Amino acid sequence: MIPGSICWRHLVASQRESVHLDFSSPAHRSVTQDIPLHNETHRDWKMQAVVCGEGFSGPKVVNVPAGTKACYPLTFHPSAQCIVMGKLSLHNDCDGTEHVFTLRGVGEHPLPVDHVVLRCPVGQTTHTRLDVPNYSQNKVTLKMSEKLDLLVTPAEESGDNQSQQGSSSGNMNVCMTVVEQLSGRRTSLRKIDTQEADKHKANGLGRYEVHYSLEIICEPAAANKVISVQCATQSSVTIEIPVNNSQDELLVLDVYLEGDDLKGANTVSIPPRKTLTYKATFSPGRVGKSTGSVLFHSELVGEFWYQLELYALPPPVFTLPQACCQLGNGRGVNPECEEPLSISSVIGSNASITIPVVNPTALPVSFDITLTGRRHFLQ
Repeated sequence: MIPGSICWRHLVASQRESVHLDFSSPAHRSVTQDIPLHNETHRDWKMQAVVCGEGFSGPKVVNVPAGTKACYPLTFHPSAQCIVMGKLSLHNDCDGTEHVFTLRGVGEHPLPVDHVVLRCPVGQTTHTRLDVPNYSQNKVTLKMSEKLDLLVTPAEESGDNQSQQGSSSGNMNVCMTVVEQLSGRRTSLRKIDTQEADKHKANGLGRYEVHYSLEIICEPAAANKVISVQCATQSSVTIEIPVNNSQDELLVLDVYLEGDDLKGANTVSIPPRKTLTYKATFSPGRVGKSTGSVLFHSELVGEFWYQLELYALPPPVFTLPQACCQLGNGRGVNPECEEPLSISSVIGSNASITIPVVNPTALPVSFDITLTGRRHFLQ
């Protein structure tokens, strides 16, 4: 250092920077954005982080060694469908600089937490248990609803409480009861959400919801009876099934026919305390064996059905009596003219003759025609 000179050292802090970041994610799902940090100096950085905004989170401290690169992981995890604003401040303890990020997060419609497959015999009650997460920081009271035309209720519905309560940031078990009256495969979107009282108390962002997709396979009960039906092809037979109404009101049944060549009414109405006969027609078009069914269904009595074993038999064979006659004579079918016929023609030209034939029977007759002296005739 030169004697008498003065050396000044200045620490210059950069101006405060602001960057805007947008986030979007389904409710209860998280998305993470890595913010790059480049330390091109010869001193280690210690970055202090302050995160503000519902659903935004990240580590409080990030160390960036000299001459290296690092990333600050900023996560957005919405607990409901919402739009929130937030802020991230990164303060460098080494040089005093601060980087500010303005944040905007969009919580979209939640995806199903799980896909649940249930096998439910028709007319019977099936129970299942759902593990419902609580991602919020509050205690919530939940209720259930579904988007399917079938009875799905909380198992506790028969008691005093029809809702479930879960602690903050934990899981709870919800017992669900399924009752189905019609066989087949159903799909449902099951929604579990906060009650109206907790709608604003749980969080100020919106209703807390958890979704499950349900696949309900309704297995039919055993058939009331197995009916064997036989019919020749190209003909028809009527299947008669007695149906009883033991109720004190009119019973209207929807009828579902399954099987080739079966026809019948789609509904049947039975007066109170009466029995009617449902008629279906079996009209096979080809020989063979097949299986069919007649299913009856109503909300009043549920579902019952009959299994059909269908046999299509070959058509009957008609045997005609044997006809014998001498050569040159006829039996049963005689030409109108049995006298010898003559035909003449000029040499080099053609001539023709018409022979009328009458069929006196009610059945078709086939004739074999034989010409003698074939060299004189043109076919």
